[in-house]
Amino acid sequence: MPPGDGRTHDPCGGEVVDGKLPTRTPGWTRCRRPTGHRALIEPLQRHGLAVFGEPVPESGTPLYTDVRLYGEHGVPAVIYGAGTRTVLESNAKRADEHLVLEDLRRATKVIACTLLDLLRG
Repeated sequence: MPPGDGRTHDPCGGEVVDGKLPTRTPGWTRCRRPTGHRALIEPLQRHGLAVFGEPVPESGTPLYTDVRLYGEHGVPAVIYGAGTRTVLESNAKRADEHLVLEDLRRATKVIACTLLDLLRG
């Protein structure tokens, strides 16, 4: 795109035209920058580090999950769960998809501790 035409790339996958985000982008329902999710991420990362002994990185994608539907309506949401770090490692969506049960137990502890923190305020 030539400079100065009012368009810039948006990390949500579309273009910002004259400072306005697109309401639809191909393959995505809607695209909004997340808000309010920081209060959810910090305790997940803290408890994830305590339980797993390694940092839980923050990353994201609006594809393949329904969490984007909450974000569309301004509800803070994050995705966290047990399992491998990539879809390929887990064979996700295939007949031989797998999960190490100890990872599930530890991820459940992370979620429980995070919920306790959030409920205590």
